[in-house]
Amino acid sequence: MSRSSFMSHSRPFALVAALTLSISMLVAASLCRADDADSTSSDSSAAAYPKPSPIPISWELTFRHGDPQRIIVQLPGEATPSVYWYMTYTVTNDADKSSHFDPDLDKERIFYPKFEMRTRDGTVIPSDDGINPVVFDAIKKREHNQYMERPTLIGGRILLGEDQARDSVAIWPEHDQRMGSFTIFASGMWGETAPATDSSGQPIKDASGQPIMLHKTLMISYHVDGDATHFAPIRKTGETFVMR
Repeated sequence: MSRSSFMSHSRPFALVAALTLSISMLVAASLCRADDADSTSSDSSAAAYPKPSPIPISWELTFRHGDPQRIIVQLPGEATPSVYWYMTYTVTNDADKSSHFDPDLDKERIFYPKFEMRTRDGTVIPSDDGINPVVFDAIKKREHNQYMERPTLIGGRILLGEDQARDSVAIWPEHDQRMGSFTIFASGMWGETAPATDSSGQPIKDASGQPIMLHKTLMISYHVDGDATHFAPIRKTGETFVMR
C-alpha cells in the first residue's frame, strides 16, 4: 500500500479517535463540575453545622472512661455463651473547681448518661438495651470495682465532690466478630445544646414543628483487628467533642 493510500484509509479512524477523545474530555469536565458542586455543598453544610464551644458555656461533669473490652458470658438457660463489649466510666461533679462555681446551682446535678456504638457497617446500637443482669455481674467481678452501679440505675442526682463520684459501665452485644473500626458516643454529662441548622443557617424542625436540638457529645473512635478467636489490641484512633 502506498503512503498516500495509507493516509487516505487511516483518516476516518483518526476522525473517530478525535471525536471519542473530545467526548471523553467533555464527560470528564462535567464530572469535575459535579464534584466541585458537591464539595461546595458539603462544605456549606459542614460550615452551618454547630460545633461545641471551645470553652464551657453550660454545666459540665467530669467524665473519665476506660477503653472498650470484650467479655464472653454464659447466660442462664442458653446452650452457648454470648459475647459483649463494655466500657467502664466514672462521672464526677467537681464544679467547685470551676471559676464559675455557684454553690446553690452546682451542689448537685441531675444527669442521665447515654451511650451509643456505631459499628463499621454504620449500625448504631444503644447501650444497655435488653442486657441480662448476669452480664453486668460478670463485668463487675472482672473489674473488681465494688462501687460500680448498674447502668439502669446510674441516672439521677450526683452530688458535689470527688467522694460522690459515680461508677458504671456501658454494655453492648457484639455486633460483628470482626469489629474493625467503631465509634462510641457518650452524652448526658455536658449541658451545652444548640439547634440543628441547614446549609442556609435555618433551624431544622421535627415532624411536630419543634426545632431539633443537638447535645454536646464525646465521640471516641477505636480500631481492632481480629476475628472470633484472635484479637489484636484495641487502638484508640480519635477522641473529640461534637454536637449530636
